[in-house]
Amino acid sequence: MTPQPLNGGYGYGHTPETPLMMNRPLNVADNATYEHRQQPHIGGEQGPPTTVMRTISDRPHERFFLMDGSIEFRVHDVLFKVHLHFFSRAKVFRILGPYLPPVIDLNGFGLKPSEFELLLTIFYPKTFGTFEIQDVEGWASVLKVASALGLDNIRTLAIEKLLEISSPVDIIMLAETVSFIDSQMLVLAFKELCMRPEPLTEEEGRKLGTESLNKLARMKHELQHNTAQYLDSDKVDRMLCRLVET
Repeated sequence: MTPQPLNGGYGYGHTPETPLMMNRPLNVADNATYEHRQQPHIGGEQGPPTTVMRTISDRPHERFFLMDGSIEFRVHDVLFKVHLHFFSRAKVFRILGPYLPPVIDLNGFGLKPSEFELLLTIFYPKTFGTFEIQDVEGWASVLKVASALGLDNIRTLAIEKLLEISSPVDIIMLAETVSFIDSQMLVLAFKELCMRPEPLTEEEGRKLGTESLNKLARMKHELQHNTAQYLDSDKVDRMLCRLVET
C-alpha cells in the first residue's frame, strides 16, 4: 500500500471496509430501451451508433441467440441474435437509414416474440429441408411478421402454405386479419359452407365469430327460400329427362 499524506506527514489510512450491499431493486424507467449514442460527423451529420445500453429485463432467446450471429433483434424484452444475410433484402432496413444499429428494436411493429421465433424456424430448421410449422395459426404468424418487415419471399411462401392447408372457415377467419384473401376466395369459402350437408362444428363456429356466422345464416336462408331463383333451368330439365327415361 502506498503511504498517503496524513496531518502534514505520511502514513497509512484505515483499510477500506467492504461496501455495504443494499437489498433493493434497481430503478429502471418503464420506457427504458436501447440508447444509441452517435458521434457527430463534420457538417453536423450523425455517424453510426457506437455504444448500446440494454435494459435490466432483456434476456436472450433460448434457441435463437447464436454466438456467431451478426445482428440482434429485440422483441418485447427478448433478444434474438442471428445472421444478417437472411434479412439483407428486408424493406424495414430502409427505415433505419444508412447505419444499422447493433440492436434493432422491433417493438414498434406490434410483433410477439413467439411470432418472430416462428419466422426464424424457417431460416434455422431443426431438420434440413423441412418446415416445423404445420398449422394455419403458425403460417399466419409468419405472414404477419414477413409483411411487417418487408420480407417479400417469405410472405409469398406463407401465403402458399396457408392456401394449401386452410379450410373454408380458415379462409374466412384469415380475411379479417390479412390482406392477401381477395373477394373471390372469400365467396368460394362461403359457397362451400352453404352447400355442404354437414352443419358447422362448435370449433368452426368459434373461429367464424358472430359477424361471419350471421352472414352465413343469411346466405343459407336466401338459398333455401328462393331455391328456384338460383337453379339452372336447363340442368333441371336434363336431370328430369334422364330420370323419366330410366
